[in-house]
Amino acid sequence: MAASPDLEGLTTFAERGDREPSPFFAGRTKEIVRVADRCVLALTRVTEEGNPLAGATLLFQGAPGVGKSALLSEMEGLWIGEREWQRGTAPPPVLPVPVKLSATKVLDSEEAVVRAILDAAAPEVEAAARTTRTAGASVGVGGPVLKADVKLGSAAAPRPLLFDDMTRYIPADAWLRPVCLMVDEIQDANAAAKDVLQALHLGVKGLPVVPVLAGLGSSADRLHEIGVSRPSRKSTFGLGALSSGDVSDAVTAMFDAFHVVGTEDLRRDWVRWLGGRSEGWAQHLHNGMCALAEELAKTDGRLADVDGAAVAGLEAGWREESYMGRISRQMNSARRLVAGLLAGLPGDGGWAQDDTEWEIGRLAREHGGRAPGWALPDGMTPQSFFSHLVHKGVFHQDPETRSYSCPIPSLRTRLVEYGQGGEPAPEEPEHGSGAPYEP
Repeated sequence: MAASPDLEGLTTFAERGDREPSPFFAGRTKEIVRVADRCVLALTRVTEEGNPLAGATLLFQGAPGVGKSALLSEMEGLWIGEREWQRGTAPPPVLPVPVKLSATKVLDSEEAVVRAILDAAAPEVEAAARTTRTAGASVGVGGPVLKADVKLGSAAAPRPLLFDDMTRYIPADAWLRPVCLMVDEIQDANAAAKDVLQALHLGVKGLPVVPVLAGLGSSADRLHEIGVSRPSRKSTFGLGALSSGDVSDAVTAMFDAFHVVGTEDLRRDWVRWLGGRSEGWAQHLHNGMCALAEELAKTDGRLADVDGAAVAGLEAGWREESYMGRISRQMNSARRLVAGLLAGLPGDGGWAQDDTEWEIGRLAREHGGRAPGWALPDGMTPQSFFSHLVHKGVFHQDPETRSYSCPIPSLRTRLVEYGQGGEPAPEEPEHGSGAPYEP
């Protein structure tokens, strides 16, 4: 007998914000496997070869809402065994130890990073090193991460813990698992983070630690600005839209988890609608699924009775809120300039950074005196305004071609409409039928 629809689960899921990781994560298998392999390699190089891995850092770039934070949360769940591996993938021979740090509050302190690593991998060492005053003190740390007692040296009094202390306390052959050091919003890292990132990236401290960084499309440039060496080949990933198969996996997982009642044809219709409506963008897909869950909770979990127009209205409202929330004070003052810039983007790709900055300057010079909204914001140059647009997710860099384009077609359309003053009236949807609403 089939289980009854989980109405409480549908209601709880519908109330999840779009900053919360979705329980129905799908896709990104290539990226997850790459991280797992890099962590295993780092451990092997340290423990078996005595030759620490140089260029260990992995970087994931993407516009807001593409699912960078969700990817880090998914990996954390996999590493601690709380998430199941997607079909077609398998766990690595050893699971990394996850450590999540703040780009702005922790990463610029070597001691804070060391203590975070020790707290996750060997909390006994962290606690003992914080308090020991006895020369030659030791502490037992056998377990799933380390396999030997640790000598704490001869500290006369507690003092800051540094990477050199960790390598002295924990010999290379004592590690049983690598550490996956995850940092979100890496574009916000300040110059003080350079020493920590550089030491881990180049492996100079001999630790099996792999920095996994996530941030906006400007992240690679930001790392270069603060002086971190370039990443290794095939170490920078540009996160884009999910595939149709990924969308299907996520929506189907939701249907199955909440025991939604509906024919296979109706399920496929909703998968197609959510995929098209979201354009494969993780944030929009999540919002669309939450909207559908909210309506399903009202129909006792029956797809055939869902008000498709109501789902479309909820999704559209959340999408509009997301897009309008990206419009900064500077973008609003130069809204015609932004619209003209996006309207002129080539349909088959983007522009190089220099070309984009040149186009910003050209449009501002030619139209700045004709109508409000064409001039550059006060105090900004074409270069600084372009950087601002990248930071707001209006432009995203393809890591292979190095060109910049607007990552979401519907975002581009909405910003052009907004800048040109067009506010099209919403269409009046028809209600009923249980099928996805097609505007």
